Amino acid sequence: MQKDQTIISLLDREPEEGMALLIEEYSGLLWTVCRQYLQNTEDVKECVNEIFSEFYLHRERFDPEKGALKGYLAVIARRCAQRRWRENQRWEGAAPQEQEESDPFSRMESKDELEAALAALEPLDEQIVRMKYYGGMTAREIAASLGLPYETVKKRYQRSMKKLLKGLAIGLVVAALLGLLAACTYAVLRHFGFVPGYGVSSASAAVYVLESGTVVSGEQYEFHLEDAYWQEGSFIADLKLYGENNPYQNYLSASLSGLDNVRHISKSHDGQTAADGYSLRVIFEGELPEGVGNTLCLTMTLDGTDIPVTLSAADKSSVEEAGFYAVTESDGGLLAVPRIENGELVVSIHPLNEGEFSTYFFLNQGVWKGYGGPDQPVTVVSPDGAVWKGEPASYNPFSGDTYLDWYFGPAQPGNYTLHIPYVYQYPAADKAPRSAEAILDGDGSGAGTCLSLPGGRLMFGEPAPIFDVTAYCDTVSDMHNTLGYQWWSLETIWEGKDPERFPAAIPAAAEQTGHTVVDGMSCSNTEIKLWTRAAADPDTGSLYTMSPGYVLGAMEGWDSVAFSIQTESVCYRWNHSFSIPMTVPPEEEWEKFTQSAGDYTLTAVPRRVSDQVILSLRPASEKDHLLPSGSIVRSPLTAMGEADEPITLTDTCGRVYMGNFRPGRTDAYSDWDFGDVPAGQYTLHVPYLYTTVRGEHHMDIPLPQEEGQELSVESLPLDYETTLVLDTITGMGPAENFELSAGAAAITHSNGAISTPENAPLTSILDLSLESGKEEYILVDVGIRLWMTEEASFLGACERQYSFEETGVRFSGLLLHHVPGLYTADFTFVNPTYRWNHTFDIPVTIPE
Repeated sequence: MQKDQTIISLLDREPEEGMALLIEEYSGLLWTVCRQYLQNTEDVKECVNEIFSEFYLHRERFDPEKGALKGYLAVIARRCAQRRWRENQRWEGAAPQEQEESDPFSRMESKDELEAALAALEPLDEQIVRMKYYGGMTAREIAASLGLPYETVKKRYQRSMKKLLKGLAIGLVVAALLGLLAACTYAVLRHFGFVPGYGVSSASAAVYVLESGTVVSGEQYEFHLEDAYWQEGSFIADLKLYGENNPYQNYLSASLSGLDNVRHISKSHDGQTAADGYSLRVIFEGELPEGVGNTLCLTMTLDGTDIPVTLSAADKSSVEEAGFYAVTESDGGLLAVPRIENGELVVSIHPLNEGEFSTYFFLNQGVWKGYGGPDQPVTVVSPDGAVWKGEPASYNPFSGDTYLDWYFGPAQPGNYTLHIPYVYQYPAADKAPRSAEAILDGDGSGAGTCLSLPGGRLMFGEPAPIFDVTAYCDTVSDMHNTLGYQWWSLETIWEGKDPERFPAAIPAAAEQTGHTVVDGMSCSNTEIKLWTRAAADPDTGSLYTMSPGYVLGAMEGWDSVAFSIQTESVCYRWNHSFSIPMTVPPEEEWEKFTQSAGDYTLTAVPRRVSDQVILSLRPASEKDHLLPSGSIVRSPLTAMGEADEPITLTDTCGRVYMGNFRPGRTDAYSDWDFGDVPAGQYTLHVPYLYTTVRGEHHMDIPLPQEEGQELSVESLPLDYETTLVLDTITGMGPAENFELSAGAAAITHSNGAISTPENAPLTSILDLSLESGKEEYILVDVGIRLWMTEEASFLGACERQYSFEETGVRFSGLLLHHVPGLYTADFTFVNPTYRWNHTFDIPVTIPE
């Protein structure tokens, strides 16, 4: 019993050691049990592997109080061997025979045989195997340690493993040292290849990635192609657009040539007008043309502008070499690639999809977050036992991404365990829609019907009339009640094949039955909506959403509701937890170069990534009210066409290299790409810094009541001897084409509060300019707040105006909408932004 306890404990803490001990202790027993039913040695090997795999994956089922581990494994072995015998019998008509053949393990000591097999290898090959499996080193670490090429180490290891597996009676001991359960992992992992930065794909499929970015000028925009790739039928391109017009508010045509059967999928953005331009992601579907080689040449056309895209076939590494993973026997699993980045633990988590279901890349987040069960975080357990909650990078379910980065805060290198409590999934192959009909006459004829869905079936009860539909569904509008809708609840019960997997949400849509118009309002004759019910986690009290069925609605005269379920939209919650031990390597140390001036310090960290020099710039200030911009020289008006002076590197011969801006994950720093710059001594030139000064400045602005009325406005002093010059506000009369809807607003109160007006508001233009009394400080921008409303939510009540002059773009005024009879309104001008015209020239060393 003490041995069993040791094995169970090791399996949780040190899986490789635990598996080695388990195999050494019980492989002979299992071989003997399986030999009673199976004649073929290969069948016995596979069966024994399967037994160890099943026990490891479901070891929580073993209860030591009910019996010894020996008996428990024997029961699993007998069941497994009988099942395999029955399969063989179906194919071969064989009969079970009791076998008295002696146990091969009785003739060998596992460790002695392994040592003998290792000793038979060439000395260098033996050293590589021992470094990998006893020392836990990766192939790249071994190559660096021995001074050998990576490919040499990789090939020698593969050759050595073949010799070992051939020399040993069975591969179980080697499987233990590998730390893998061969029966349940190899079948999954052999299907995948890994491309750093682009995720996991089929090992046999090509992946093409962008050779280099490009800049193309069009009629309205300057297009910066930053990244693009083709993978498994999808082409995804990331761009930045610079121009006066917001592309998010205008139709932007998109097409692609160079692929077969091209279909445009989407254009998406991050929803913000960033200071560094407008981010745009374009997605197409298309097949590779016949005979394509290592280079894929495409042409993407945006807004009538042709953008050449040259992609190269990417080299793949094995998933095993990429990181750490956990997989199940038939349902796939997860790959975790950890790193320390800027002192923070970051883990890229990739789904390894296999079988009937695929895992959403956002794991336990996403569109249906909070449905189907209590919300539980993704965590890591640090070496000292502390538990850190992970925060995902921003994601868009329709972005085309295949994995997500999770951030766990400041961390040191070491051994961690990643815990993923559950994941959301969708059907991988069966995506055919299902149709059903609910009878509303209450005669019981509809009860007991069901729909077959991936993973189980959905049973329907009898529709029951309801009167307060808002108690069942919060997406029903007042219009339905006005039009005389009647409502029923339709309870559903899920009968699943896997108790760990069940639908979190099964969206349905009423099939087209026409519309009814009442008093000028039109509404579908029938409706179906999710029936939602709030539930509480008994441990934490946190609320989540369950969906016990549907809410049915029908106009008078309809006695049934026909509906369909789009199977590809069904979201499953798979309550299968993954625990993945990870070894997090130290962050690569790069030399830092710092220079201080005035109230600021600028730190430069050059590094080399794939032969490209990337230089991180991080400004700082000891004064809390000063917030230097991590974008450094990027103007807040860049999106309006303002030109920025370049950041450069100058070598000792006077050659100048210009940096290209890359935003950092936070606003505290930015990266600058200088290309393949030779190693050596350089001078980094930063021409100025942008900085924001925290502060609020209030002023009452007079509001004209008539068209042509002009009112004088006083100037507003700000910091650093600068002034917001408010010259004149001019009345423009009633707002033309103003839509009175919830999506528009006007200033309605003297404290600056805004709301939807009852009638068309007045329009006024407030002229302004920014003046500075300090030579080195130039006031370039200032934020605006109306009472408690942030600028992003003004909804047309206050809109910025700009002038495009020879000297650049200038913030020149405000277009205001305000209700008649409101004579003044309080404006709050917040956090002015300055350009500090101080040059930093920092000596730096560019690494090899």
